[in-house]
Amino acid sequence: MKIRKPAVGIVLMGIAAMVLLSFERPPLQEGRWVAPAWTDTLKNPLNDVAASAERGKESYDLYCWSCHGKKGRGDGAAGASFPIPPADFRSSEIRGQSDGALYWKLTTGRGNMTPYGDLLTDEQRWELVAYIRILADDGSGE
Repeated sequence: MKIRKPAVGIVLMGIAAMVLLSFERPPLQEGRWVAPAWTDTLKNPLNDVAASAERGKESYDLYCWSCHGKKGRGDGAAGASFPIPPADFRSSEIRGQSDGALYWKLTTGRGNMTPYGDLLTDEQRWELVAYIRILADDGSGE
């Protein structure tokens, strides 16, 4: 069986990415995922919160609901098998975090939580934060 060079390159890139990602571990405190203190200084730069949240819902529907559930309760079908359950955005732990902490978590990811830093633009991640706040407040996202 002959191995094609592009396939070898893809495998090597995957191995390199896993090695590089293994060096930065998001901090844990008593089993909780805690963003660095400096993230509390980050402020959402988007002025129109309602429009931002509406655009954030579009991204949420594409990337997040399968794990976090349609209403952000952490009850999505894909997340049910994770060793660390997806966050329930209505929980006091999530509601008590700064926008900057949520933005950082969306950017860096952890475990089964995809790091969206390279997949979504800064603006899209801030829009997601705005939408998560709506889910946290009433759970409807509507």
